Amino acid sequence: PSVVPSRLLTAGNDGTICHWDLTSTSVQTGAPKLVCQSRNKKGGLHSGGIFSMDVSFHSSGGGNDSGQEGTPPSNNVWIATGSKDKSIAITMLDSTLDVPLWRSNFHRGKVGCVAFSSSSYSSNPLVASASDDGVVAIHDARLDGTK
Repeated sequence: PSVVPSRLLTAGNDGTICHWDLTSTSVQTGAPKLVCQSRNKKGGLHSGGIFSMDVSFHSSGGGNDSGQEGTPPSNNVWIATGSKDKSIAITMLDSTLDVPLWRSNFHRGKVGCVAFSSSSYSSNPLVASASDDGVVAIHDARLDGTK
């Protein structure tokens, strides 16, 4: 049996992340329900467009508290983003999309690619990034993101 996704994450050139519920739509527009959206510009994750995003599911040792079969609890979903503002951010999928768990300003050019390590299912993920500055880097979120 195929699995139909019920949630969607999008990242935009306005520097925001949007979390959509695909099971609920507007009667007027037919658009999916917007569950939450990060702020853009000042006070948000990025001051420029988000050009790359990756998602990692982390097990907390507990059960599924999301209320939907096959959907991880939102507080166990980590999101890494890379931006035109030259920064990388990690946040969690919950009501605080604007609050980064970790941020790096390591790069000197637009960050066009980010990816969690395939073995980053612990509480301290590794994130790879590639930038227009010509550098590919591996970041340990346990460390200061400025180094």
